[in-house]
Amino acid sequence: MSDNVNPTEVITQVVTESNLAVSTIKRATGLKTWHCLGLLFVVTFGAYFNALDNGLVDFDDAVVLDPSGAFGVAGIKHRIEDFRWRPLHALPDLLVSRPLTDLTHALDAALFADDYWGHHLSDVIYHFLACCFAYLAAAELLSSKSRGLAAAMVFALHPLQTESVAYIAGRRDVLYGMLSLASLYYWLRGSRTENRVKTGAAVALWVLAMTAKTAAITLPLLWLAATDILPTADETSSKKFKQHLDRNLKLYLGCAVMCIAAVMIPLIVQTGFSQRIRIPAEVFWYGGSPAIQWATEPRIVLHALKLILWPSLLSADYTLHVFEPSLSILEMRSFLALTGCVSLAVLAWALRKRNPHACFALFWIILAYAPMLHILPTPHNQEPFAEHWLYLPLFGWALLLGSLIGNAQRFSKAVAAGLGIILCLYAGRTVLRNRDWKDALTLWSRTVKSYPQCGRAQGILGMVHLMRGDMATAEPILLRAIELRPDDPRNLINLAVVYKRTRRFHDAEVTLLRAHGLPLVRRLQDQIDYNLDMLYVESGQFGKVRQPWLPETATDTVKMSSRSLNLAGRVAATRGDVRMAERLHIRALGRNPDSVAALYDLGALYFSQGRFELAALGFEKLIARHPSQLDARIQLGLSYAEIGSVARARAALDQALRQDPRSVEVWLAMSRFHLKRKKITQALAAARQAARLEKSPRTNRQLYAVYRGM
Repeated sequence: MSDNVNPTEVITQVVTESNLAVSTIKRATGLKTWHCLGLLFVVTFGAYFNALDNGLVDFDDAVVLDPSGAFGVAGIKHRIEDFRWRPLHALPDLLVSRPLTDLTHALDAALFADDYWGHHLSDVIYHFLACCFAYLAAAELLSSKSRGLAAAMVFALHPLQTESVAYIAGRRDVLYGMLSLASLYYWLRGSRTENRVKTGAAVALWVLAMTAKTAAITLPLLWLAATDILPTADETSSKKFKQHLDRNLKLYLGCAVMCIAAVMIPLIVQTGFSQRIRIPAEVFWYGGSPAIQWATEPRIVLHALKLILWPSLLSADYTLHVFEPSLSILEMRSFLALTGCVSLAVLAWALRKRNPHACFALFWIILAYAPMLHILPTPHNQEPFAEHWLYLPLFGWALLLGSLIGNAQRFSKAVAAGLGIILCLYAGRTVLRNRDWKDALTLWSRTVKSYPQCGRAQGILGMVHLMRGDMATAEPILLRAIELRPDDPRNLINLAVVYKRTRRFHDAEVTLLRAHGLPLVRRLQDQIDYNLDMLYVESGQFGKVRQPWLPETATDTVKMSSRSLNLAGRVAATRGDVRMAERLHIRALGRNPDSVAALYDLGALYFSQGRFELAALGFEKLIARHPSQLDARIQLGLSYAEIGSVARARAALDQALRQDPRSVEVWLAMSRFHLKRKKITQALAAARQAARLEKSPRTNRQLYAVYRGM
């Protein structure tokens, strides 16, 4: 599928789907439930079909797809084993690590491996199931299929859902949203019929939702609100509510205990951990203090409400400089935002008797978003807002729109036209937004375009260009990121890598030493030291390398870490002592079999020696444990090409191309592969594509090599 979206095709597709939706909603009372679910299937897959060929964003995608990482099956097994021996220590991990989400990713990895369309297809399927339960719950609440279908259509097509559906790592929100809506539906059914089985199913689904994402923690409060606002209100409704509360008091008390444990235990462990490794207290508050955090929060909530109404400007990142911290709640913008939030809560309560459906819809938005409010200290406060947090709260907005629609018998043309326009606008924005999540370069380029003042987005975009080998583009972007966020050592580390690769060793050293003086450097101290030593190794300044990492002092390997052994191996390789380098890399892998650096360096060492079979074996092992390693895929393809295994080489390079179709490294490797096979036409096409992506000496050299081959 092409990256360029044809506006005419998008408009035609959206209008067709919207007209079908509106005409079906008009006749909803005459349709069966499966008819409505069929329409939701068509609309959901129609809106997200162009997201199926998206690749990895490499923000969290690579982490959640790593089977040997903390979020893979190996991480789940480790936490379960840890829980057996240290339950109080491992319990927070089990509460907040989202094991259900990790298991679904592991299932997709077993089914689809590196075919990312399968992972995206699973996300769309989960979103469709969430829309189905949104329809069932809305129809139950509103006592109308037409209203329920309208609400489900809004929930399915709202553009804010794209971050959760079109982004592989966003599945946590889709899963917990689906399970939460299913729990609400069974709770409503159980409350109406006093069926204990359905009530138990609702509780079980809530627990499962918590294992997908702990933001489902407020769901019992929404059960209680739904029971009070059910459209059976009459003179005895208050008595029925009290009877319901008395009958389920033990259940609600149990839910309350679970909620308190889910909040307090991770907080206590996290505080102790931060004190042990000396994380500065200001890391736990956006802006540096709780007063600033709480003063800024009303503006963030108001921004979330604005995006719910119409998401005109979407972004993958909302960190510092997107929301400038408010120094006091008495600032005009903070005071007005707080007034608006309080007014919304008052309005919701005032509508309790006159329009219970609208009241419940507003309370749903408030309570479903409540877990994302930054009230307690946590490092997560440094990310004040994310669009995927609104996945479940959006059901409240959909319910509110659905409640405004009358029954099919008096379905006015004005309401139909208004609903059609809303669905048309939402669907069009969703189709366009899906393409922003195609790959890392597209996503962060759009994010920087939307919010140029976002320091983290600038830094990630610079890192993306750095990983692609485009140093000329990466350098000014990283300098801008440092200007926006001078306290972030990661940008300085990446800029030092740019200087090192362009042979400006003095500038690289000065930049890394500058990173040493930053207040947040404690968590990245080892990485900075490692980069400094690698800089000294590559520049030949062995006298500045720390002595325990030199090959001649690496005899006592018991006390050396995997990183130290691997660095010693690199030093030995630089000096030409290949045997010592191989021995040290193998010892590093013995200390940490999952070390990316050691696996890659050992494979690269074998490749440089011409031992291509061993190199291919090492790169295969690296890819099996870390599927997102693009460089390893490229080297694997080149290794197979040297062996003469053309089919395997082509498969590895094709997979690398699917993973990152705009990587200069991939196109250069593809050109070298075709040139080795005397396929001059294909080699020239690949070299020209690399030159279009990057004008540099290396792309010119490859073009010259192809011309010589001609």
